[in-house]
Amino acid sequence: MKNKIELIKYRSELQQELNQAELDYNNEKTSHIVHLAVSVFTGGLWVIGWMIASHSTTKRKQKLMLDIKEIRKEIVDVEVAIAKQLQNNDIPQFLYQ
Repeated sequence: MKNKIELIKYRSELQQELNQAELDYNNEKTSHIVHLAVSVFTGGLWVIGWMIASHSTTKRKQKLMLDIKEIRKEIVDVEVAIAKQLQNNDIPQFLYQ
């Protein structure tokens, strides 16, 4: 089991990972205006590429959302471990003997 300092550092690393995953999720977009313009320019041939790009974006966003949920769960688990260690340290040692 990790000590308090290691848990707090790990919690910080998880928070950074969560922030990056949320940023990636929010930045993951399909530029429909650009795809529409290319589709018009190519006489509709680009619609297939547009559909593939849109589907790929949706799949990446779903994967990122699963990652975000897992990171949030891990953060809660680490916070619980930190709280338990803090509670244990508040109890005088002579009570364990």
